[in-house]
Amino acid sequence: MTETTLSLTPEQIEQHARILEVEVDRKTLASSAMTLASAGQTEAAATLSRFLTAPDFWARLDVLDEPDLKLTNLASVLTALAKHPTGVNEPLALALLADKDFGTDSDRATFVLPMVATVRPMSETVAALFRRTNNEGYRNSNGPLLVANGSPRALAIFVDMVADRNVPAEDRIDMIHWAVPAHRATPGVLETLAPLLEQQLEPEVEKALLETFFDYQGDDWFGVARFAPVPPPWSEVDTDVLGVCLDVGFRATQTRRLPDELKTTIESTLDEIRKELAGRWA
Repeated sequence: MTETTLSLTPEQIEQHARILEVEVDRKTLASSAMTLASAGQTEAAATLSRFLTAPDFWARLDVLDEPDLKLTNLASVLTALAKHPTGVNEPLALALLADKDFGTDSDRATFVLPMVATVRPMSETVAALFRRTNNEGYRNSNGPLLVANGSPRALAIFVDMVADRNVPAEDRIDMIHWAVPAHRATPGVLETLAPLLEQQLEPEVEKALLETFFDYQGDDWFGVARFAPVPPPWSEVDTDVLGVCLDVGFRATQTRRLPDELKTTIESTLDEIRKELAGRWA
């Protein structure tokens, strides 16, 4: 979801551009960069992008030789671009990740990937980027970004990640728990992930997938973690999606040898969904 903000006039954008051009005070520089990043306007983002691809700008924005400070302002700016996406996000992200100087600090990619993941539908170029970075240590953080994107290419990559037996099951389970719950009622997500249950997943991975749909266990899965994903209540889910949930859950209980506790919980959840539907049809 994007945040709304007041539009910047061309004169205001130019004013901030002049600040980005010469300012050496990091607080002032970061303030102007954040204003442009948070505008959600192509013109503002394009202006900012000219500076974000310049190494001398990174040095003015953050203290690069201090590990605790090297990404403070840059991370905030990239996060703001992710929250207020424009058509600039994809070319900017690809330019940054292709830049050898930018790539000297692998932590930077952590903030670029969420920015490019906001672009829908996902292009084949960005899909290739996510496939590559999955093998470079970003798999667990990429999973939630792909499901949140929700477009066909993004979800296809996530399906492959869930089914990839070259990755330890416990890692895939953790990724599923973080990626799916908040989007479990999204039509494209549910329709894409449900067929995974027919792919002979390991029992523990299949169980994790079913739990994210029908047996959310936030405290056990995430503990005191900040920003843990929370599924929407059934009362806020589209009627058509509830019907798909009923079908997926019923088929799971009828065609699989599930642990008794999970089967009972799924059946209880299906009863909740039926009551919700009955109330709408009354």
